[in-house]
Amino acid sequence: MDSVFLNLVNISITASYIAIAVIVFRILLKKAPKAYTCILWLLTALRLIIPVSDSTLLSFTSRFSLIPNTQILPSNLIDNASPQFNINVGIEQIDKRVNAFLDDRYYEGVKVPANNGSNLMNALGIIWIIVCAAIIIYAIGSYIYLRRKTNASLCVKENTFICDYISTPFILGIIKPKILLPSTLSEEESRYVLAHEKAHLKRLDHLWKPMGFILLAIHWFNPIMWISYILFCRDIELACDEYVIKNMNSNDKKAYSTALLNCSIPKKLISAYPLAFGEIGVKERIKAVIKYEKPAVITSIIAVILCIVTAICFLSNPQKVSLKETIINNLGEDIVHDIEYIEFDDGKVKSFTESETYIEYLLTALDEIKAGNTPVLNRDFNHGDKTITIIHPKEPQYYYDEDVHTYESIERAFYYEFKFNEECNRVWIDNDGFKNSMVYRVDNPEKVLALFEKIKNDPQIESDHYSKYVYSGNENELLLSTVTLYSNDETFNFDYSPFSSYLPRGKYKIQDNKLILQDDENIYTFEISENGLIFDAEDSTELPKYKYSSNKDAESPVPDGAFFELTNG
Repeated sequence: MDSVFLNLVNISITASYIAIAVIVFRILLKKAPKAYTCILWLLTALRLIIPVSDSTLLSFTSRFSLIPNTQILPSNLIDNASPQFNINVGIEQIDKRVNAFLDDRYYEGVKVPANNGSNLMNALGIIWIIVCAAIIIYAIGSYIYLRRKTNASLCVKENTFICDYISTPFILGIIKPKILLPSTLSEEESRYVLAHEKAHLKRLDHLWKPMGFILLAIHWFNPIMWISYILFCRDIELACDEYVIKNMNSNDKKAYSTALLNCSIPKKLISAYPLAFGEIGVKERIKAVIKYEKPAVITSIIAVILCIVTAICFLSNPQKVSLKETIINNLGEDIVHDIEYIEFDDGKVKSFTESETYIEYLLTALDEIKAGNTPVLNRDFNHGDKTITIIHPKEPQYYYDEDVHTYESIERAFYYEFKFNEECNRVWIDNDGFKNSMVYRVDNPEKVLALFEKIKNDPQIESDHYSKYVYSGNENELLLSTVTLYSNDETFNFDYSPFSSYLPRGKYKIQDNKLILQDDENIYTFEISENGLIFDAEDSTELPKYKYSSNKDAESPVPDGAFFELTNG
């Protein structure tokens, strides 16, 4: 039950994207034939049937898909052995709050039971079945009631019957539908009503409406589906009205509107049937009939194009690209075979390998990590909690030396970074220093977490614990100064300014509660505090000064007394 309901929720949320789009398109297609709006609703119904998994014959992927994710609730949420709570709605605040609620701890010291996700889905699944069954029973009961009420009816022509016990005309039945007319209708009114109900039969609305109701009963927990069903019922009535009146003159339209008004019935509960002549949106329909004008050809063409685009963009599942494929697409397949080394940074431990065999294994692991093809965020420059850096061999790069008027060559290694957030359900890309402005959804974040865990505990990979301190005194967060200390060999990196081509690297030591960084020529001193480091400019080599804007004097990137906070402790 838990897996069934989990998949159903994912299908329902996925279908909500196209439903919302159709609700918007109804406004844009106000002057187009209503038949095209009905086609859009049929596409919505089809999306409710298509599985969210890409492994079935009914589903297909496309690079044009506008659906951000089909697995909002991941399948491993109900894994009793090792549940993973990484919900991917696409809105960061919602994801974090829900994931925190479903995480492995309620609060410090109290763990959530291992089968928490499964129990929750089972309980919700039982409620879903009860309500779904009640809605279906209501529909069946309504049908039986109407059948009994109209048993005493007189057949006047083919499938048309007159009944004394009804007050409005409607169609009843699916396999052999009947048009039922109240005996109080005048001959003129009967003519208009019959034309309308026959249009319903010709358009197979007596099948589409019950099918829509069944889908509503299945997805009753989704309010968007209720709105969609109500609008769908209105649109099939408007489409039938258009079909009947398209060749009428103004007098016939007025008579048709009068018949519609006389046959109107009070509002009642949403039902699967009947297709009653005056059941839905009578006021709106009368206005549409009176104002009806034959649509322009260009309007119909636009509507057809919109239907095709909607089908392509919303019926297909989003295409997923592996991280290995991304590397190949950006660096070339030949480069992948000549990778120099791969570096992994989980925020506390940096690991790397130069082993060709292990690199091949890691590339296979990267091939299993899938990211969505559609970006979910723009311009997120956060460096992330975990990073995979692919380094490929140094290649000659030429530049023009103006002093000697010749071209000189330098060797330069190219790199490609995947930067993940803490939950590893988002990834953004840094390609050789040129940062991609888009953030992509990770389809299987548990694979990323497992990969980092394996690497951290694998003796075949060199790992180095490090501490990172950040000075955030500059208003521009791109100008952050950092000190990184590596415990294995007691080395450091001091990145005091991105404007500098010089990156101090060397050995560090701790003496009299002071941290002393020393490279070949310079010394940088910091006082050690409880949560970080305090820069001592007096006992340090003078740092170069830069102008950060035209309105300021040149200043040091790290002033005396600057506090560097420990960020990964």
